Amino acid sequence: MINILLVGSLPPPIGGTTVSFKTLVDNLSDHTEANISVVDLSSGLSVKGLKSVKVKLLLLFKLFKSIKATDVVTLHVSIGSLRLIGPFVLLLCKLLGKPLVVRRFGGVLIKECSRTSRLILNMVYKYSDAGLLQTKTQLEEAKSLMSYANWFPTSRNAPSFQCSVSNQCSKFLFLSQVKKNKGVFDLINAFGKYRNINKNVTLDIYGPLFDDIKEEDLAFDGINYRGVVSSGNIYEVINKHDILVLPTFYEGEGYPGIIIEAMHCGKPIITTNWKNIPEVVDESCALIFNPQDVDSLYFHIKDVVENSDAYRGLCLGSKLRAREFDSKLMTNKFLDVCNIVLKGKK
Repeated sequence: MINILLVGSLPPPIGGTTVSFKTLVDNLSDHTEANISVVDLSSGLSVKGLKSVKVKLLLLFKLFKSIKATDVVTLHVSIGSLRLIGPFVLLLCKLLGKPLVVRRFGGVLIKECSRTSRLILNMVYKYSDAGLLQTKTQLEEAKSLMSYANWFPTSRNAPSFQCSVSNQCSKFLFLSQVKKNKGVFDLINAFGKYRNINKNVTLDIYGPLFDDIKEEDLAFDGINYRGVVSSGNIYEVINKHDILVLPTFYEGEGYPGIIIEAMHCGKPIITTNWKNIPEVVDESCALIFNPQDVDSLYFHIKDVVENSDAYRGLCLGSKLRAREFDSKLMTNKFLDVCNIVLKGKK
């Protein structure tokens, strides 16, 4: 049995990175071929001021002990956290003779970073033993830097219950961080326009509030802000709706986990032709438009409500597309990579 150390951030807060990391940790906890230990970075990297020095020193000591006791070290972080902690984890792995696997979250590329950040990130990539890259764009960039780079997309476990199948679309869902650059106000504008001619449609908005957005900013006819969903209840919420809408233009967008969760429920998606999203969805399961094009978003909302046959086809396509993003497949791939780098060290 292989001993694997997983270093990353667990919820809270709930977000794509923390949920993805927790999904892998949970799957490996029940796996018969691996014995895992976890170092949670969620508090250690966020503390500010003088207290942060003590917290970070304690974190480094914990990392040293944990790395020393394991066979393979795996680091699961966004590009910002990789720049901060990656060099320290890499140094400890080299000192203790342990292989390091780096898993990247988010859609930012190294070439988009500052010169100093590029130097640090290139070093971590070059001297790591393997990379797990969330997007195909990241994978192409990493191939010239890493000796062993792999596509490792966001994945989710399928729901434990049979999701309902609708014959028509009327219940719309936004479930994400409620930020301006997630397109929530574009959605409210487009949906409100259609609601003026069809009072049978509703929009529920879920997620933590950012950018000084208040609940009353989201309160309109047929539109309801429902608060934050725990990670264990996401599928139940998705299942109560007919379609997910994510009109994002967020600069750090990778593979949004909520899109993959919607597909696992057989729910279609309306989303943007932005960053890496076209790598996740296609016309078989989604209606795609250019970011901040409110008119196109309006027409997609109108079309999906008024064309039931097209809607049902998207539902089927969504369920089929989800198979590529099944976390059990990704867990097995993760174990394969860990075993390969361990053999390379022996």
